[in-house]
Amino acid sequence: MRRATGLGLGFALVTACSGGEEGPFQEMADAGLDRYLGAFTPELREDFPDGTTTYRFPLGDDTPMCMDGTAFHTMVRDLGNDDIILYFQGGGACWSEVCVSPRTSMVRFPDVDLLDPFEPSNPVAGWSSVVVPYCDGSFLMGEIDIPEGADPYAPRRQHGLRNLSAALDVLKSVNPDPARLLVVGASGGGYGALLGLPVVRMAFPNAKMFVLHDSGAGIARPDDAGFIPQIVDELGGVGVLPESCAGCFDDGHITTLVGWQLERDENLVIGDYSTWQDFLIADVFLQIGGDAYATALDEQTSRLAEAWPGRYARFIEQGNEHTSTSGDITGVFGIVPPELAPAVSLIGYKTLRTAEIEGVDVGDWIGSMLASDGWVNLTDPLPGEGEPE
Repeated sequence: MRRATGLGLGFALVTACSGGEEGPFQEMADAGLDRYLGAFTPELREDFPDGTTTYRFPLGDDTPMCMDGTAFHTMVRDLGNDDIILYFQGGGACWSEVCVSPRTSMVRFPDVDLLDPFEPSNPVAGWSSVVVPYCDGSFLMGEIDIPEGADPYAPRRQHGLRNLSAALDVLKSVNPDPARLLVVGASGGGYGALLGLPVVRMAFPNAKMFVLHDSGAGIARPDDAGFIPQIVDELGGVGVLPESCAGCFDDGHITTLVGWQLERDENLVIGDYSTWQDFLIADVFLQIGGDAYATALDEQTSRLAEAWPGRYARFIEQGNEHTSTSGDITGVFGIVPPELAPAVSLIGYKTLRTAEIEGVDVGDWIGSMLASDGWVNLTDPLPGEGEPE
């Protein structure tokens, strides 16, 4: 990355570059989804001996912040190149029905799996990276302040869109025009990467963009057409769901939005990693059970794989483990919420090396995606069924 000298100069550059020609998601820009790009400047930059930098944003009523009202941070590892990982940390979700999510931001760069430059199986070990902490439970799209007593989980400040935009400002200030951008969302961050992709594209209109939803494929409540719009509306996600994606959410999931994105953005490639019966998603959050989750995951992702060969692929293993790029629960959540602690012992995690199908681990599979060479769909049999693809 090319480091800006001083916070003011770098973030003035963001503001100057935030406009431009119409892009593939112009209707969402017209709805104001890019309204916070260039709006926020960090108040503190702290450099660490390991070569990472943390930026902290100042607090105010309409600023980036975490659920408990504390400061939002973004972390950078600058390795001096134009290939960048944009990592959306996981961390559950929070709305009136369920709230299990960190309420404060991590402040140090997490050296886990895909973010570890010394991990032998890491296909992007030499890439620079930016981490977007997940500390408001809104899939990086929230725009609400819920006062104490309004529901069982209040008070809460859910400023996810501001947080995402602020992190993109940090990235843009140190490299305004990356060549390749790998957007990785783990768990709740995977759902955030799906919903927040248009904002990333608005900030970086020229980059070749690869997206990996790591245990965040967009499966929700089968056949509940109101589930997704209701959550988005409750979290204040203005402009998040495009009007032209007619019927996209009628089956209760968000995955149809992936095809909508691929159709409009020719410079985009998307992959999904999951296990068939992901316990944390299927049982803890969606509460639909592993079998229903596996059925929905197969229906949704196989349809995308058939429609977009070469630009969409899936890697789905047997089991109920959660994520393959984050190492363990601390890599997914950063700060583990106390209410999640009882479930932690029930959750298994895969890594770049241990997530494997037919001798191909997920690290190699990601490498093939980036190289556009040998990138194929890999799936274990559905529970109780026959041979892999």
